[in-house]
Amino acid sequence: LVFTCDTIGHVRSFDLNKAVEEVVWLRVHVVEARDLMAADANGMSDPYAKITFLKHKVQTAVVAKTLCPTWDEAFEFKVGTGKSKELMEKKSMNVGIKLFDSDKYGDHDEIGSVHFNAKTFPFGEELDEWMALEPPHGKTDMLPGETFGEIRLKICLSVQWLNADAITDFRAHDG
Repeated sequence: LVFTCDTIGHVRSFDLNKAVEEVVWLRVHVVEARDLMAADANGMSDPYAKITFLKHKVQTAVVAKTLCPTWDEAFEFKVGTGKSKELMEKKSMNVGIKLFDSDKYGDHDEIGSVHFNAKTFPFGEELDEWMALEPPHGKTDMLPGETFGEIRLKICLSVQWLNADAITDFRAHDG
């Protein structure tokens, strides 16, 4: 049994053996980036991030004329329903984040990317990480020591248990 206490004095026990369904969620909070590559003639970029996970594709807003954007946007992805351990073994947990420079005309220029496997993160802990950006796809003429900036992400894997029969409420006792 797992016991939890809520803010109004109720104690709840949760029998994990009766939990027939678990929903696994991945939360990716795109906080900010720094030292990005300039993609415009004015020495700046108009960056935004595209996040790809499983069949999901989302993107942040564009931040105009900066190499150090702040987005502060969070995205939640449903990994699936079932036993969390089995889901984690079956699903590809690869996350791709590409940063682009928004252009009014023509194609948007890729300015860097990060890729990671969410299976490496512990459940229930939010990790706050700066990750180095990889060079844009097809960029091979890198100078020694050249970097493409960093992106700050907060990442959390969580489990939501679904089965009302597994929860028992107790009234907290005074005294």
